[in-house]
Amino acid sequence: MTKRQFPAIALILSLGAAVPAMSQTNADHVGSAHPSRTQVTFGPDQTIEDLVRIKQEMAPAGVTLNYRELRFSEKNTLERIDFSVADGSGNIGSASAADFKGNDPFGFVIDRSKGAPFSLSVGHFDHHASQR
Repeated sequence: MTKRQFPAIALILSLGAAVPAMSQTNADHVGSAHPSRTQVTFGPDQTIEDLVRIKQEMAPAGVTLNYRELRFSEKNTLERIDFSVADGSGNIGSASAADFKGNDPFGFVIDRSKGAPFSLSVGHFDHHASQR
């Protein structure tokens, strides 16, 4: 089996399938301690099904998540991601990663809480900042 690459059109076609929602208790990927704050991290243990679930879970909160490029290993785990995200309040960001070996989380944080130092942060972020 060879490495699989999913351009954006392949992902759009795959979104028609019904996929159960991802558990909010999976703090490594979706969720936060505060309802006004959403943090999503991406990593090599995720499959295409996981990424579709994350996209679907963001939609009811007004968050638009698009994957521009996805590459998977022979074991169907994520090797590369290029995404864009819009928080529903006019803020848009994008990032890409091909190396998930570092200690810092990669993904995005949306913080709608009063006095938040930022409303949208994308890319690699400090592990301690992601725990706020």
